[in-house]
Amino acid sequence: MAETADSGVKERAKWDNKAQYLLTSIGFAVGLGNVWRFPYLCQIYGGGAFLIPYLIALVFQGLPLLYLELAVGQRFRCGQHRCLEIHLASTWWSRWVA
Repeated sequence: MAETADSGVKERAKWDNKAQYLLTSIGFAVGLGNVWRFPYLCQIYGGGAFLIPYLIALVFQGLPLLYLELAVGQRFRCGQHRCLEIHLASTWWSRWVA
């Protein structure tokens, strides 16, 4: 990473190609084994009726929040904590919350 001459801010790393991004995303998904194991264990031990609200919550809450987090990170090109700092600095009510 190189610093720019005028601003002194380090340039953030970017994906080299789409395949690199895809493989990284798959790596994150494979690491989420417990998300897929939990409904399986519910079904085995008689909690199959719980899977309906679980899947509804996953579709209507989990996936939109995942996409929101990815979109905010792509927009600001920074991590979660830095994005929150940027957001709180731009709101008038942030001094009352923090």
